[in-house]
Amino acid sequence: MLAYSAEVVQSTLAYLFFGWNKEAYSGDSLDSNSNNTLPVPTLLSNTSIIAALKKELLMKGENTLDKLSDDALVKIFRQLEYFYTEEKLVDDEQELIKLARLLIDQSVWYFPFVNNNNTNKSSVSSSVVLPPVPKVRFGKTELNVPILTCGGMRLQNSWLPDTMPLLALNRKDVLQSSAQQNIKNCIRYCMALGLNHFETARMYGTSEYQMIEALSDLMEEGIIEKREDFIFQTKISVGTTQEFIKKWDATWKNVDNKNLGYVDLFSLHAVADINQNLKESLAVCKDLQRDG
Repeated sequence: MLAYSAEVVQSTLAYLFFGWNKEAYSGDSLDSNSNNTLPVPTLLSNTSIIAALKKELLMKGENTLDKLSDDALVKIFRQLEYFYTEEKLVDDEQELIKLARLLIDQSVWYFPFVNNNNTNKSSVSSSVVLPPVPKVRFGKTELNVPILTCGGMRLQNSWLPDTMPLLALNRKDVLQSSAQQNIKNCIRYCMALGLNHFETARMYGTSEYQMIEALSDLMEEGIIEKREDFIFQTKISVGTTQEFIKKWDATWKNVDNKNLGYVDLFSLHAVADINQNLKESLAVCKDLQRDG
């Protein structure tokens, strides 16, 4: 009972400190009457430059703005705001347009490689020769991994712990969300570009089971031909033997339920020092490795 209570208290504190609530995703308010103390970006007040930037965005091709993610647009604007204020480009409209063009190009470079309208293997443009992704040996293993990895820390519907009492979201709702489709698209695009290493963690909220679900679905759809075509990695934080096994059981349940078969790479998460918990967790890992 004490352990259960501790989990609830811990998750509630995480909920409060990390902002796991609807308001955390509502964005910054630009309303001058709002209590929000964040300053309004000064670039917005320059109507001439804003008009020029809008024109430049629209010149990049039909539906370009629709294809750019909200995250990409926010990052582009934040970088332009930095150049506008910190680099003193207040009166240099042409330089800002040049920078905007560069930032947009960096955000859409992969469009020729992937056709968003298709969901099968033909979605990779046959007219484009994909450059081979360099691979290197992973540590002391014989496993070759691409030098770029698709990390799952931000690929999730929610940061809420997926096994935490009271806080865990309905799994069916999560797997039917737009976030799930986005994860599938990310994985499909990565595979098309030769990036086949997908990494997540128990501590990433719903990311682990969402990534497993997406990989499983893509195999069933034939977009990923076989299990050996990708590398799946997950991570678990250290704990006592009992605590660590409990976390592993939750991970393995996700893997086993979708017939993923095995975990290619398994890591200990957020290791800060060498202590008893680390030693006990490593011992469990060695047992799991021996058992296959």
